Amino acid sequence: MANYSIKLCDHTGSPNTVTQGIESALQQFFTRTFSGTSDKATVGWGKGSASDDIVLHFVADVAHSYIVQVMARPPQISPLVGGHTSSRNHKICSEFYKTVTIHGTSQTLSGLRYAKLAYHESLHNVFPAWTEQDLMGHGGLADTPVGPDLNQWDIDTMRQGFPLSPSLLSSYSLNGLPTKFP
Repeated sequence: MANYSIKLCDHTGSPNTVTQGIESALQQFFTRTFSGTSDKATVGWGKGSASDDIVLHFVADVAHSYIVQVMARPPQISPLVGGHTSSRNHKICSEFYKTVTIHGTSQTLSGLRYAKLAYHESLHNVFPAWTEQDLMGHGGLADTPVGPDLNQWDIDTMRQGFPLSPSLLSSYSLNGLPTKFP
């Protein structure tokens, strides 16, 4: 039985009502993901560490990207996305944004909608070589924009990706496989 750690890192200074809403909804998605298995995932806020399987940074917006601030060869991130995952120098970093642009308007979201973005980025985190096109077309939270709810494709894909998650890959990083970037 595996217990996967999903760490959320708040870079926004958001109130507890926002962060707890995200944590609760994301925990529900991961509970559903591992329902009927001996595995589970625990979602919580804090500082990312090497023992976490997924680290997701919650940042104000694309202009305040944690990825751009800390990763080598920072990517160009479209201001229209709700989150981003990048793999550089064998490190994986995922983030999702407090303020997103929807139909040309900057908006903040509910805890549930942020959790949907976080789950979508988690799929990229466990499959860092996959593009949006690889995830699209299956419905659910893998789609872009994210769908209304978790579906079986999301669940099966996340379950398959977790054995490949960064904390388990770290012992193989000398072989060129990615590790996480807390």
